[in-house]
Amino acid sequence: MVRGPRVDRAGDFAHHTAFRAVVVRHAGRGGAKAAGDGGLQGGPAVPGAGIPGDGVAHPVPGAGQPVAGADEVKAPRTEIARPATLAEALALLATEDARILAGGQSLGAALNLRLDAPALLVDINGIPGLDRITLEDRHLVFGPLVRHRAVLESPLVAREVPVLAQVMPHVAHPAIRNRGTTAGSIAYADPAGEMPAVAHLMAAELVLASASGERVVSARDFFLGIYDTLRAPEEMLVAIRWPRTGPNERFAFGEVTRRRGDFASVGFVARAVIEAGLVRGIALTAFASEPAPVLCPAAEGAIGQRLTPGLAADLAGAIAADLDPMPSLAGSAEQKRAQARALARRVLMDLAA
Repeated sequence: MVRGPRVDRAGDFAHHTAFRAVVVRHAGRGGAKAAGDGGLQGGPAVPGAGIPGDGVAHPVPGAGQPVAGADEVKAPRTEIARPATLAEALALLATEDARILAGGQSLGAALNLRLDAPALLVDINGIPGLDRITLEDRHLVFGPLVRHRAVLESPLVAREVPVLAQVMPHVAHPAIRNRGTTAGSIAYADPAGEMPAVAHLMAAELVLASASGERVVSARDFFLGIYDTLRAPEEMLVAIRWPRTGPNERFAFGEVTRRRGDFASVGFVARAVIEAGLVRGIALTAFASEPAPVLCPAAEGAIGQRLTPGLAADLAGAIAADLDPMPSLAGSAEQKRAQARALARRVLMDLAA
């Protein structure tokens, strides 16, 4: 199993569980997710605060006064800036305790629970040109304001990176996809986020910009843990470069949820090159059960072979055995490993279909 550095799973998982509880209450349903923040790049400012996952707002050091229940919470006082250019936005990030506001689909819940209390929100919605989807040589490039809905409805995306069109209907619900951004979802790094998993699978190039310059990191290296990434506080994810799909490539996706659009407990997304019925290359990324998306090397046992039901079952067993699932209200580690075994087999057979 290929992993990034491990973080404080106990503290960060408690923080993660409490945040989800508030999202669920705000959505009025048992597990409806916010598809990443759609703009809160980098995650809450107080990870590891040890917040119990009971759906009640508890004290968070330095984050204002707690209140009795999630339905009563109010966001802390903060300033809002509306820069006219990307350079202005990056300058604000360099000088302030700031968060980027794009779609705000998880940012609102994080603020209301006082899991985050920035001095400044930098609203980038008025900056022209950040919502473009462009074709550049070997990549399809998303700006930071590309909404999930735009991805779902784009013929260019469906042709050049079809896995995005395949997975996007499973990202939250239409009202959230209308506002949430793909860059925000990736930057937020929710373990159950589908877009981080797809970026990881595709080894997408993530362009991080600050007032001092730009750098490019692979999505395979970007995700470190729950809400934890390589992005520095003064940086903004300004572009996602998706590699264009090649000939004979196939994709498959599956996740275990109570209902479509809810938080997943286990998920896989796969990519394979199949020629004359034989697997010539394959990659499988697991998400939701782990603190961050992880590559499953056991899937490479399919290379040079036909994906038969028997082979898929054997590989699925090895894939599940390699996982280290986080126990949660959705199930124990062993329950999730059993779910992963069944789901991995189905995803592998979908590749062969």
